[in-house]
Amino acid sequence: MTTTADISSARAGLSHPLVRSGIVVALSFLLGGLTSYAQGFLPDAFASFANSASGWTVLTALLVYWSRVRAVPAALLGAVSFVLLVLGYTVAADLRGFYYDPLLFSVVGVVAGPFVGVAASWLRADGVRAALGAALLAGIGVGEAVYGLTIIRETTSPVYWTVIGVVGLALLAGVLARRVRGVLPVALVVGGTAVVAGAFYLAYSSL
Repeated sequence: MTTTADISSARAGLSHPLVRSGIVVALSFLLGGLTSYAQGFLPDAFASFANSASGWTVLTALLVYWSRVRAVPAALLGAVSFVLLVLGYTVAADLRGFYYDPLLFSVVGVVAGPFVGVAASWLRADGVRAALGAALLAGIGVGEAVYGLTIIRETTSPVYWTVIGVVGLALLAGVLARRVRGVLPVALVVGGTAVVAGAFYLAYSSL
């Protein structure tokens, strides 16, 4: 019979950063595999989620945010999570009889993953850190939305790109409403979102 003490012990175990980090590692690989299978059952309107940088960015950010780790371990966990999402996708694609080269997005994960991890961690903070974290994540969403609605509008549905853009703007609005006060933090989150979105659009367009 499960007792209150057992439940409390289990909760305490789940609250440990190392335990949560281990869960993030396992879930990253599994969710990466699921994104490959999702390409077969997601409706056309949302199929781009399973084949976009923002899709893996959202998953990485959510997992690191849930882990509640501090900025330094969040940077490492962000890189590991992003790369494992890519590798999970690669393995699942192979099991489905498709070839996928993980090199490009693994490099993206190693380079961008630490920033995504820190940004997700900083969403729990206030002021400048919250502004910078939100600017990066919102900028990625808005930047890929613009890319999807312009560069590849002829071959993909506009629905997902619109949704991810709205999510990015909603994150920006939420941080402005709840965690950012003062001229400098407001300028950082608004201007930073615009800069990241522009940089993402230019970088992704050149790939």
